[in-house]
Amino acid sequence: MILSGAAAMAQVRSSGDIDTKAFVIGLDQSAAAGSNLDFTVGGETATISVSATEVSVGSATLFNTTDTPADALMAGIHDFTGDSRPEIVVGYRAGNVVGAEIWTLRQGEWTKIGSMNSSGSSECRIFRQALTIKNPSNGALYSWTWHKDRFDFKASDGSSDPTK
Repeated sequence: MILSGAAAMAQVRSSGDIDTKAFVIGLDQSAAAGSNLDFTVGGETATISVSATEVSVGSATLFNTTDTPADALMAGIHDFTGDSRPEIVVGYRAGNVVGAEIWTLRQGEWTKIGSMNSSGSSECRIFRQALTIKNPSNGALYSWTWHKDRFDFKASDGSSDPTK
């Protein structure tokens, strides 16, 4: 059977997503709490370390549960900006909130370029330059899409960005 149109574009969980109990779907590579992920950015190899309480790259702490309490953490890479240099996506669950932070390497330092979350959702989905979270209470899709130098927000129900 050959799928076409929207059905062919539907995003499904990979076996890696299932094995790691990923809640950020669509990452190029990912690591769950208690593991590391090696990747290359700007010609240099870097290692993302994910523990139960922190996500770090080298000596830079990107996320810790002291600043943002979380029940579960994961991290991975994806190229949102289209410059062939992957950004780091830190995914977290905190009670009934699921969210993600996007980090990029700028002038040798990791800089946060986006922060997204929504209550009641179970996962975030990434496709190309967009991160989408479904609001289960009304079925609305919240999407943050990278445009040139920032993430723009759009909701299928016309609501405002829940992170603002």
